[in-house]
Amino acid sequence: MQEPSPPKQVVEQRIRNRLIEYLEMVVSYQTSPPFFGLNEALMQWEDWVHCQPMEVASCFPAPTYTDAEASHLLAVHGAWEKLCNCTPRIIIRDADVFPLPEWESFVSASAAALRVLQQRGKFSEDDVDSNRL
Repeated sequence: MQEPSPPKQVVEQRIRNRLIEYLEMVVSYQTSPPFFGLNEALMQWEDWVHCQPMEVASCFPAPTYTDAEASHLLAVHGAWEKLCNCTPRIIIRDADVFPLPEWESFVSASAAALRVLQQRGKFSEDDVDSNRL
């Protein structure tokens, strides 16, 4: 028997939690790199964020995200796009990316977004987290 799909709000809450974890990884990447390389780290953003150019305002919907959270995540998305546009399709050495101003902008935007998202923190993975919405 197939389990019922979780409500859309619960899915959005789970994505929020993954985004928080993603931002934590980006911010600590240089001092505590994950077992996978920067190629995978950059591609993971697309696992959670599916923004089309004309639809970016709807990428981070209320009530899962406040206006400030959405604004900061859109800044991360923009910095991510700029970083991806200036790096080779396959990054051979992570260290070659770290001196780029686009890397610094991406990390800075990620740190700012993380600070804002941490104010409300992670949400329930199983139920609509009405206490935080």
